[in-house]
Amino acid sequence: METSCALSALGDPDDVLAERARGGCRASFAALVHRHQAYVFRLALRVSGHHHDAEDISQETFLLAYRSIGSFRGTSHFRTWMCQIALNAALMRKRATRRRPTVALDDIDMPSTGDEADELLERRRLSRHAFDVLERLDESQRVAFVLCELEGLPSAEAAGMVCTSTAAVRERAYRARRTLRACLEKDLES
Repeated sequence: METSCALSALGDPDDVLAERARGGCRASFAALVHRHQAYVFRLALRVSGHHHDAEDISQETFLLAYRSIGSFRGTSHFRTWMCQIALNAALMRKRATRRRPTVALDDIDMPSTGDEADELLERRRLSRHAFDVLERLDESQRVAFVLCELEGLPSAEAAGMVCTSTAAVRERAYRARRTLRACLEKDLES
């Protein structure tokens, strides 16, 4: 069966691949991973704020999805189900990190020379500042902002991922935008 399910895996829609993966086809699951890995990584990075954490969260997401593919019933899009797993993994890691803070290697400024190195450091500083501002949001607002504003998900899909109403997601995203604007304006003044 493994050979026959691998023949057309990359071109099949997610629901077909998920059904095959539930039946034990590893090639179909691998095709789903290939199709969604960049999206899952980006979501993990935006929630966690650290490249290394996002890599770990992505791996954990796909491992958890593989182990629980039998519970995917197709009542939502596969990407929504996968991103819900990624979001939960990212939030759990973030909570654990708060209890025992660490410094990521990409947060350490290395001495450098040359214009390119200075530009790279400036971009890294601005990127870190943006993540720091996102960190000021409470968790529910940050998640709503990341899903709706940065990932461009419809409010209804984001609401399904975080198990709340569409109106609540819209309100949280609105409050997040308002808070972010105020933080950035304050930071620019100082």
